[in-house]
Parts: sequence; C-alpha cells; structure tokens
Amino acid sequence: MDKLHLKYLNNTLSLDELKKLRSKVENTKDEEIEQILLDSWLSSGKFENEGERTVFIKPQKRGRFVLLNRMLRVVASFLLPILAVTTIYFYNEANQTLQEDMVIRVAKGECVALTLPDGSHLNLNSESMLRYNPASFNTDKRELYFEGEGYFDVAYNKDAPFILTTADVKVEVLGTEFNFLSYNHLDKIELTLIDGHVVLSSLNSLSTQKLYKNQKALFSRSSKTFTLIPEVNAKASISWIKGGLVYTSATIKQVLESLESHFEISLCFENCDDILNEKFTGTLPSNDLNEAIEIIQRIFDLRHVRVNKKIIFYHK
Repeated sequence: MDKLHLKYLNNTLSLDELKKLRSKVENTKDEEIEQILLDSWLSSGKFENEGERTVFIKPQKRGRFVLLNRMLRVVASFLLPILAVTTIYFYNEANQTLQEDMVIRVAKGECVALTLPDGSHLNLNSESMLRYNPASFNTDKRELYFEGEGYFDVAYNKDAPFILTTADVKVEVLGTEFNFLSYNHLDKIELTLIDGHVVLSSLNSLSTQKLYKNQKALFSRSSKTFTLIPEVNAKASISWIKGGLVYTSATIKQVLESLESHFEISLCFENCDDILNEKFTGTLPSNDLNEAIEIIQRIFDLRHVRVNKKIIFYHK
C-alpha cells in the first residue's frame, strides 16, 4: 500500500489505483495503517515543528499521547478523502447506470422469462427486444418499448399505468394478462387478452380498440386499421412458452399464416386451394418447422417442395 499512498499524496492515482487503495485501506488493521503513515510521515521530513519529532524519537508517556493524537488526525486526513472520492464515484456510476435504458434482447430460438421492478412477469419469445428506463419506470407510469412476441402478466397499480409501445401502436393497462405479437417484418400486430381490460391505440391514425377477456385484436400496419375477434381461446396464444402452437377449429389458411409468422417462412398451396377452409384442431411444435410440416402433410394427404424460404404444398 506504500506506493499507492505516496501516489495518493502526490495526486497521481488512476481510478483503478484509487479503487485498489480503498480496498486495501478497508482490509488493513488500524495498527498497520498507523505504522505506514508514520514511516511515510517521518521519511517525508514534513513536520509542523521539531518538538513533535523529538517526542516520537524519545517517547515519554505524555509525548506518546500527543503523537497518537497527531497520528489520528493524519489517519483521518488520509482515509476520509479516499472514502469520500470513491463513494462519490460509485454513487455517480450507479446514478449514471439508472439514467441509461435497460435493453433485453432474446436470441433466435430462445425464450426468456423475467420479472420487472414492479413485479410484472414476462416471457419473451425468439428475437424479441424490450427496453425501459429503470429511473423513471414504476413512478407515475410504467413505460416500455417492445418488438417481437411476449406474454405479459402485469402487476396491478392504478396509480402507475403500464404502457407498452411499438413503432406503430400503444398498449395501456393497469394490471392484466395478455399475449402481444409485433415483429417489425410482419404487417399485422396481434394482441390476445387473457384476462382484464386493455386499450390498444394506433400511434399514426389515433384510432383505438378496447379489448376484454378472451378477445383478440389485429392491427394492420399498411391500412392502419383494427380488426376485433370477439371470442378466442386466449390461453392458446401463449402455447409457445411451452414449445407448442395450439389451434382450435382453425382453418388451414389461418394455420399457415400462423406458421409463416412464427418461422418467418412463406407457405402456400399449389392446385389444392380446396382445403384452405378445412378445420384443424391440435398442437404443432413451435421449435421444429419440419415436424409441423410433416403433421400437416399426414392429416391432409399432401406433399411439399421447398424453394429457398418458400414451402409449396400440393396433392399427392
């Protein structure tokens, strides 16, 4: 610690060295600090008067007491600036961190569960992004920016509305449960309400859509219009959390649109449009496109050919 102490006295410490010095001071016994300071003090030749030096060299009972008082003042003058400077530094660092946005990104093929500072529970699907500011979140409002697909179980707080925004729409709730899908490459934004009440607003057209339990709203980015589906199996919308895509009396056309959105691939029929309105009830894997295609082929007696990112189904 001697070298760090000397550099501190000469005001030549780097930030890392200041952190190291503080750590050493906190983990060094008082007696050791006293000895280090005594050695430094005596070797420097900087004394208030010759009497103090004499007292130390020829210690007497009263002289030792005077010297200890002197050393306590030196120790205090040594420790307090270090503690003050590093405390201010770490406070500023923590404050700076709070001022910066918290960004959570989910890798392709992954699914992340997290809890927000207000107690809300979230599941974020593959290639999703969530951003919020810890300093302002959960004050008079709980505002977040989102892209991708997520399940939101929002903690109730009537004094701080939960506001979820994208580039095109805003979702505002007090406390509820819903699934939200808004990938930038897709035209449609989907919100499926599992419980509670939600107001979905367009940021461009200023139109709004209210939703209640077991309802689904679609928003078209191109036409800037809402479509309300008044009765759905809302729980099925979060089957992706457990690795499955659940369908209840869905047309094949709806199934294909869902798979296109989930797997980011184009699916179409060739000379078999007659089955587009056929109904499908069941579960398709959300993490295996090949298996999902195989199930559809077996059920409807089809085959397929793949051309780049396009899959074409046709009759056998």
